Amino acid sequence: MGFKYILIFILFFLCLVLPLEPLVRIPKYILMIILTLYCKNLSFFKNKNFFYFICIILFFSCYGYLNSAGDLINNIQVYLIMPFFYSWIILFKDYKVQSIFTFNVVISVILTVLLMYIFQSLDLNHFQLNTIAQTSVRYSYNSITNEFSFPLFNVLPFTLSFIIIYFGKNNWYKGFLISISLLISFYTGRKGVFLGISLVSILIIFENYNIYLKYIILLLFSLFTIIFISMNFSIYDLDYHRFTQYSSLMNMWQENILIGHGLGAHTDLIRNIQKPSSYELFYLSLLNQIGVIGLLFFVDYFNRFVLFRSSNIFVRSVQYGIIAVLISSFTNPYFDRFDFLFLIFIPFILKNDKQKITT
Repeated sequence: MGFKYILIFILFFLCLVLPLEPLVRIPKYILMIILTLYCKNLSFFKNKNFFYFICIILFFSCYGYLNSAGDLINNIQVYLIMPFFYSWIILFKDYKVQSIFTFNVVISVILTVLLMYIFQSLDLNHFQLNTIAQTSVRYSYNSITNEFSFPLFNVLPFTLSFIIIYFGKNNWYKGFLISISLLISFYTGRKGVFLGISLVSILIIFENYNIYLKYIILLLFSLFTIIFISMNFSIYDLDYHRFTQYSSLMNMWQENILIGHGLGAHTDLIRNIQKPSSYELFYLSLLNQIGVIGLLFFVDYFNRFVLFRSSNIFVRSVQYGIIAVLISSFTNPYFDRFDFLFLIFIPFILKNDKQKITT
């Protein structure tokens, strides 16, 4: 394996298998810079679609600066500066790079399941890495609620969905992989992960149906879920942190409904010292930062450049993984992580690729 592929393997390993923040953020940055210099390909930055994305980020970054957003530097670093080191994803046109990525996806799922088994079998309730400076990473298991807390759950909705599509060569294999994925996601005790995999599984099962019929089925299932939840729970049944987040974020967003308060904006209620604008209620936090208009821009971007129709198996695997993360982020900030941002550019970079890619 050449030096380039070794670097790519390490980067994917850090992002998909060891997604610890901020412990391994600097190594990720260094690897991305090296790979960007190695590629020497500026076509990624010249594309008008990338320019479209950067313009959105620039506007809301400047707007956040004018509003003195407390978490602006963190968001500029993640959403604006780092995308300029993403030219290395041009390497996804290489079959070896796709294979390395897929291998790390599989390893990530295996490691997640193995850790859950070990923690539950040995009744390891808590393991914290915060003795290391600048880290707040927690591995834990609550034997009362049967809920695990691992950094690996940030990528689990993506990795499980990716595996279903990539290895589901026929309906039997897909059905088997969907069943295993639902079992794993349920076993985590994380409602967001289970919700993401459940809804993506429905999309996969009905993916060959008429697109309108498919989304009607998804809408009906979602409506049934909402009705079930509303009949058994209320907003006051949310845990204390989510309820207070809901109240504070809603109050702040209503001060500027259309364009929010800019990237990095957050309320006085801070969930994470390292990233103050990150909340479990991710979309409400995003709405507070970029408002209704900004959210519509992002929806349009995803629809045109990320979730387009494709017959390529690798692109479709990434797309379904992204969809699962977007769904899971309704309950936790799974998408609000450095590890995921480069993923939204993979379909984009391969969309108009004239090079033949094996499917």
